[in-house]
Amino acid sequence: MNEELLTVEETSRVLKCSKVKVYDLIKAGMIPALKIGHTRIRRSAVDKFILDNENKDLSNLDNIKELGVKK
Repeated sequence: MNEELLTVEETSRVLKCSKVKVYDLIKAGMIPALKIGHTRIRRSAVDKFILDNENKDLSNLDNIKELGVKK
């Protein structure tokens, strides 16, 4: 297996969020990670996270909501 491993900072740039949010997502079990000196995240895990969470509001990980048009 020859897959790209991203740092938390690189992951935050991909997701366009803070490093703190990436650590929160890891802690919540939403993005799997491993620690080899520093925390690393497989690029495929980031891509899966994006696909799995499209149309969701992840602002509050304790209260994830579906995005939708309000009537």
